[in-house]
Amino acid sequence: MSGVTVSPDQRTVFLGQVDPETTYEELCSIIHGGALESVRVRIPIGLQQWMALAVNSPWHAHCDIAVAATAPQIVQAKQCAFVAFIAAEDALSYLQWATAHPPVLRNKNLRVGWGKPAPLPADVAQAVSRGATRKVYLGSVRAAACCWAAAIAD
Repeated sequence: MSGVTVSPDQRTVFLGQVDPETTYEELCSIIHGGALESVRVRIPIGLQQWMALAVNSPWHAHCDIAVAATAPQIVQAKQCAFVAFIAAEDALSYLQWATAHPPVLRNKNLRVGWGKPAPLPADVAQAVSRGATRKVYLGSVRAAACCWAAAIAD
């Protein structure tokens, strides 16, 4: 497969048959060959688990609407991960390696393939060009914690 080129937007590798107990640390341990933009995992959960998450969220007042619109999608979610590299060449290199040497996690051979193409977000490209090596995302932060963080920043 040498000499193969890909679109600059083809930066995402799909990993299928991911065990539901797999951690981000375990996933990252089998990924190599370049800087990553993101690692996203989609693991199916049951409706009861989803309801518990929804009720404990800060938006629980909107649960009826959220359950009707979102629960079926979550229950039907695949056990997979999407690994977005910064550079398309790194994604291609990893995909070629993983095709020849299928990654194994929790005694399961993972399937590998291309994810959906997407351009590198402009803010990430700019940060990388200035030498950035990390991007931190904090999700599911309660409203009180956000207000507290904002007060400290002032």
